[in-house]
Amino acid sequence: MTDNSGTYGIKGLPRPKDAVTRHPDGGIPYIENLPVRYEISVLASSTDPLLRKQWTLFVLALEKFKMKPVSEKLSYFQVAGIHGYPEGAWDNAPPPKQDLKNPKKGDQPYGGYCNHNGLNFPTWHRPYMALFEQCVWDNMDDVINHWVEEHKLDQDKAELALWNEAKDTWRMQYWDWARQQSYNEDFAYPQVLVQGPDEDGNPRAFGDMLKGKRDYNIEDDPVKHNPAPPRDKEDVAWIRQKAQAKTNKDFYLKWNPGTLADSVNRMFSPKYNTTWGQFASTKWTYEGYGNSMNGFLSLEYIHNNVHNIVGGSDFATGVGHMSDVPVAAFDPIFWLHHTQIDRLLSIWQCLYPKLWWDQKEPTRPGEVNVPDDTEDDYLYPFHDKDNGGPVTDVWIARKCRDWTVFNYQYDDLMDLSQKALNAKGNLDEPRFQKLLQAYIHNTYPCTEHLLRDIKDNRHVHIPAGLTPDVPNIDDNSWKDYIINVRYDRYALGGQSYTINFYLGGPTDEAVTHFEPQNFVGSVYTFGGGSRKTLDSCANCKTQADAGVLSCAQVPLTIQLLHHTIDCTQVTVLRGVGQPNHVVAPKVRTSELQTFSVAAADISVSESPAVSTNGTNGTNGSAGGAPVTLPPVYNAQPYEALPEITNNKYFGLQHDGTYMGGR
Repeated sequence: MTDNSGTYGIKGLPRPKDAVTRHPDGGIPYIENLPVRYEISVLASSTDPLLRKQWTLFVLALEKFKMKPVSEKLSYFQVAGIHGYPEGAWDNAPPPKQDLKNPKKGDQPYGGYCNHNGLNFPTWHRPYMALFEQCVWDNMDDVINHWVEEHKLDQDKAELALWNEAKDTWRMQYWDWARQQSYNEDFAYPQVLVQGPDEDGNPRAFGDMLKGKRDYNIEDDPVKHNPAPPRDKEDVAWIRQKAQAKTNKDFYLKWNPGTLADSVNRMFSPKYNTTWGQFASTKWTYEGYGNSMNGFLSLEYIHNNVHNIVGGSDFATGVGHMSDVPVAAFDPIFWLHHTQIDRLLSIWQCLYPKLWWDQKEPTRPGEVNVPDDTEDDYLYPFHDKDNGGPVTDVWIARKCRDWTVFNYQYDDLMDLSQKALNAKGNLDEPRFQKLLQAYIHNTYPCTEHLLRDIKDNRHVHIPAGLTPDVPNIDDNSWKDYIINVRYDRYALGGQSYTINFYLGGPTDEAVTHFEPQNFVGSVYTFGGGSRKTLDSCANCKTQADAGVLSCAQVPLTIQLLHHTIDCTQVTVLRGVGQPNHVVAPKVRTSELQTFSVAAADISVSESPAVSTNGTNGTNGSAGGAPVTLPPVYNAQPYEALPEITNNKYFGLQHDGTYMGGR
């Protein structure tokens, strides 16, 4: 039985004795011989004997971890429960619910450990992933000990040593949902994660509930939704959209992945986000005082949409765990997804090490805003030492800014580092950053890749609206369109919802044609269940009370190019008029606050050759072919296009106001 007393220190897995630090204090981390976190498909399909052993140990250890009694602090149930349900205290940290009449030091104003829509969103999850990694590793040790006791594995010293080596060099896998994969369906779930239906075509059950789980008495939390509108003849467009939801699933699946890759590419492009706050969080700051026209695309927004893609949002038939904050961590894919989020955070830190709490995010004029997170805020309930102080010996963002403090690196960052070493074997940071930029651009296809394909292979005419206004600009250019969105994450009592965007609809009229082929993107809020999320989450309740808004961005250009490739027009419903039931929602309960469309001319350039000679290369040497770097999206400022959104509910109007929004 695990000891539930004291605090559990999250320290990372043991560092190998031959690991050597090859970077200066405060520099981009490079530690020679540090074990790496692999993309899950790489590890699962590897033929390398050591990696095969790691995969075997991971699968068996995860199963053992899941079967631990729920009363144990280091059980899967309790570790997953940190993220939401069952809303209990963990590891002697301040409990999620406090007596507000008699507050004590360390008490949280509303309770709950969730950290979303704030500047510590990515950093709070970093020690969380390290905790999960540590728990799986401990169970690997138990698996090997079981083999020794039951199967006399220790009689073969060499074989036992290989299994221990596999354990000691294993690190948690990540799932790169934005990368084109090698399995049959590009941008789909890794095959190793997919369990097919039974012989009758029915979904397989999760299995029996663990003993003691029922004691927590977590109530069902059904999603409430409005009934379908009356079937007036003028409402055909609305009814048809609901009826087509299932038949058009393939369309939505094909849309999402390309946008994920493009969004990741944009997020890492130079100056697309210019502050830590813009990169880290969906929290909105007053336009003109914080967010620029292209400062709406954050890591958290991309993260939210992946939760929606995995869990689904067909509320009429039910959604998966990943779509709902309180239960998301109970889906094992959560850990692969958030290890990927930590990887993207690490990449950002490599590219822009100075953009780390670089400036205080401004408050909205005339309003008292919720104070922003700081890098010294306690990341409850994650303790940094065994048997330490439950309130004060807690991880903070500043202490885990260097992710290698947990003794892991990512496979691709390690590979690129080894190609950017100087003569002394230390990391050449400028060369590494240039290689990393090129790697990102090649790994995550963006608008430029599709545009090149159209010009080189498809021989399709590009409409004037997608070509730059600037004369004599080079071929690697296009006119880029984006939708900037501002919304209230807590409008429905904290319940998650999706805002979908469609092309089409009469100009200057408050109507849109909800045809699936017109669908161009969505924003998922990733909130909680409908029952009590705001009352049980400190961060959520505080922000909701203060009226804090969120922001997101939907890139449009790829969708417009696909219409060009397919030679399709934006579908206009024939024979139906404007639905009778379209009315302006009340501002106080509106989910969508405002949105606008903007455009700018974008150009891509090639960088001079960069050395990829590997270790001991000459500092600053050149070799190989020129590399294409990510587009620079701020060379020309984005200009708002109110003519597209004028007279649309919550859209930007010609006079600079928003119809019905705030």
